[in-house]
Amino acid sequence: MIERAEIKRRVRRILGDCKGPDHAITMEELARRAKGEHTIPGKRYDQSRIIRSVVRELRQEGMAICNRYGHGGGYFVAASDEDIDDTCRVLHSRALSSLEIERDLRRINVGALLEQLELELNNPE
Repeated sequence: MIERAEIKRRVRRILGDCKGPDHAITMEELARRAKGEHTIPGKRYDQSRIIRSVVRELRQEGMAICNRYGHGGGYFVAASDEDIDDTCRVLHSRALSSLEIERDLRRINVGALLEQLELELNNPE
């Protein structure tokens, strides 16, 4: 079994060769190359969990890892500010969709929900 630190090094190196959306690498291929194992049908999500975690960690460390969505999509390193903007637009859309679901479940208006979120952000526990 490969240690997490080695997987992280491999992901950083692999993504370093994937500059711009035209060079995006699928999660499945990234996991296969970083971990050296093939995807087991029905276990794809579980097998890619560590890769998603490593990608998040690399982003937190400042690596501009973007996503290309849809057919031919995958992870890549931003080649321009536009690449980052495109990925952030999708992330914002997903976040708003999740907030709308929460709003509907709690049966509160968006203003009240945003006030609650602001309180949570200002007072993390």
